[in-house]
Amino acid sequence: FLDINKKPRNTDVFIDLVKYSKNIPDVENPTKFIDNILKNLISFQPTSQYKEFLKKILLSNQENDYYWTNAWTDYIKNPLDENYKAIVESRLKQLFKNILHLEEYQLH
Repeated sequence: FLDINKKPRNTDVFIDLVKYSKNIPDVENPTKFIDNILKNLISFQPTSQYKEFLKKILLSNQENDYYWTNAWTDYIKNPLDENYKAIVESRLKQLFKNILHLEEYQLH
């Protein structure tokens, strides 16, 4: 039953993306990590261009995979370091935001 006289409640859902990502195989390898995320979240094969776009998010537009690998490893070794946490969380938020806004994700 929907009461149109009531104000809608805040229904935002918050996901701990770091905790979620820890359970995905090869999280430290940006290419494999993205492949594994996409296998879980969408039901179609994305283009290689889209995968590269997502990878650039994790790499902060750098070319070398070690930008993500180092960021992830530094955070895991030092989880109380706010700088490491901010770097990893911001990249994961952007990555998942882009995936979750796909029209194809909505169909999964």
